[in-house]
Formats: sequence, C-alpha cells, structure tokens
Amino acid sequence: YQRRVRVNSESSSMACYVGTLIHALDFGQLVVQTERCIGVNHHGTILFVAPSHQASALCAQHHINQLHVLGPAQFLVPGLIDLHVHAPQYPYTGTATDKPLMGPDGWLEAYTFPAERSMISVEKARRVYTKVVQRALAEGTTTAMWFGTVHLEACKLLADLCEQLGQRAWVGKVCMDRHSPEDYRDPSGTEAIAQTRELIWHCRGKTSGLVQAVVTPRFIPTCTDQLMAGLGELAATERCGIQSHISESRDEVAFVQQLYPDHTGGGRVSDAEVFDRFGLLDGKERCIMAHGVHLRFGSGRVRTGVSSLSLIHI
Repeated sequence: YQRRVRVNSESSSMACYVGTLIHALDFGQLVVQTERCIGVNHHGTILFVAPSHQASALCAQHHINQLHVLGPAQFLVPGLIDLHVHAPQYPYTGTATDKPLMGPDGWLEAYTFPAERSMISVEKARRVYTKVVQRALAEGTTTAMWFGTVHLEACKLLADLCEQLGQRAWVGKVCMDRHSPEDYRDPSGTEAIAQTRELIWHCRGKTSGLVQAVVTPRFIPTCTDQLMAGLGELAATERCGIQSHISESRDEVAFVQQLYPDHTGGGRVSDAEVFDRFGLLDGKERCIMAHGVHLRFGSGRVRTGVSSLSLIHI
C-alpha cells in the first residue's frame, strides 16, 4: 500500500475505514482483501491495515474517533498516479486533435500556446487550475506531475492549489527560450533557470511535504543549449526531478536533427542523445520523459545504465 492517502482538506481528523481493499503488487496481479480496516492519521499517513474485527481495538489504541463502514458495492484502492498532465490545456480536453504537432499552423501554435499564454492572468489560472486539480482528484488521481506555463506566479499558484486540495504533486515551470512565440517564452535562459530555482524553493517551503517542483524544459526544439545545460546543472545541484517530452512526433524528431547536424556520434542525432549531453536524461532524482513513440533503442540511441529514466504516456 502507499503509505499516504488523500485526506479531505475540510476534515483532516483521524479516521478508520472498514470494508474491501483492492490493490496490485505487480502488473496483472489483483489482490482483493475483504473485511479489512485501514486507519489514517490527520496527515494522511496510513497507521494500520488489519482484519476488520480488530477495528475497535486499533481505533482505541490510536485515538481514532471516526469509523466509516463501506457499503457492499464500495471498495478502497490506492490512489491513481498520472505523471504527465498539462494543467493549462484543461479547457480544451478531448478536442484539438486535427493538426500535426509543429509548424506555423500546427497544434502548438493553434491551440497550446494561446491557452498557455492566457495563464499570465493569475485569476484565470486560479479558475482553470482549481478545476483541473479537483477533476483529477474526483477521478481518483491522488498524485500527479504537472506542466504549468512559463509564468512563475501561476506555477506557484498551481503548487499552492495542489497542496490546499490535498493532491501529492510535482509542478514544473515550463522553460523555453527559442522557436516559440515572442510573447510566450522566457526572456532568457538565465531567467528561466532563476525562476525554476525560485519555484523549487517555494515548494520546499511548504510544510505538508505534498508538493515538489520539477525541472521542466518543454522539449528540445524550444530550448537553447545554454538553457538545457543550466537546467541540467540546476537539477543536479538541487537534487530535483526532471520532466520533458522526448521523440514524440516525426516532425519534432526531424526538427531536432536539423538543429544538431554536427552530431559526432555518427548517423542522425536522437532526442535521447541531446538530453543526455546536457545532463537531462539521468539525473540524481527521477527523470520522466513523455511519449517517446519514436525512440530508437540500441546502437547508442538510448544509453544503457540510465537508471532514473522512465517513459510515460507512450
């Protein structure tokens, strides 16, 4: 079991739940435990999991005065985890699938950048981010890794809302300083790195321990070498996780190869090799790369021994 559960922010007292528990210790191995009890303290930490006949004694031992008995059609499961969510894209969820990723009339220019640009308004960001975090929690996603926007204050707000609403989260300030709209990019790589550091310390100042920052280069085409190198150094120095997109579409892969024609490894460069060059593939903490549908393993494309790298939303 995960050792924490989400506690309703309006009622954070200790409680015990009695009923059926369902979880999986490995892929395809479903474990169903009937007549069980689970005790939770006011921090959301699981105190015990035991047979239901022990509930009264365990509640007395841990000074728990709230007992919730589940109905016959109800059960408890560990919270779901989503390691790739773009918070500002929530308003057009399930739509905007008619364009390729890149180009002057591509998906980024037509839908994504305008939606993200609008989060410069903190009040709009509050409305959108409150809704998306609440929706995620309502669907059972108790842990998420979020992409914000280039706007530091809106990203701080997203971190604050995750904590207030009771979601464990990693929040990233999107960093990009090239090949993006003039009115929606970081003024410089130096500024992007400084603001990422500020977000890291904003999250570390929280007492709940629920929310952390994550270093977030959007993807290679929108990040200069100086920015990627600085973010790699920042992640290592601050022992901070990394998230980005890798080899997600044919047009993106081709653009990266145009940006790095002087590849010294022989053949065409891969996203993995570029990220690795700047210390963004195998950091001291977890590295989450999204999609990777055009990654080529073997032949040096993805270096062996990259222990902290995970692919998500493939």
